[in-house]
Amino acid sequence: MTDSATLFADNEMRRRPDEATAVRKIIRALKKAGNPVVQVWYDHTGGERVDTLTEKAIMLEVFNLDEAWLITKDGDWVFIVMGEDPTEMPTDYSLSLDGILGGGL
Repeated sequence: MTDSATLFADNEMRRRPDEATAVRKIIRALKKAGNPVVQVWYDHTGGERVDTLTEKAIMLEVFNLDEAWLITKDGDWVFIVMGEDPTEMPTDYSLSLDGILGGGL
């Protein structure tokens, strides 16, 4: 990730603290369940994928994308569509992890 992309993502996380908290909770819940995020995909069809091993790296990728697929160690996923306005939480998400995240965060 370029310096400008990192700066942009850091600024977005500061500008949108509720969204950052929600995404961070998803990442931590998956890790706690023993199925951590290992990649962030830019699309689900095999497009660009970024191997991610740290919470910070995952957060930087998510906040640089309009849509992000969080892929877990076991191949499960959480798909997040980010809102454009600071008053919007992620506008949509779907998942294959109902047992871990289905009950809410």
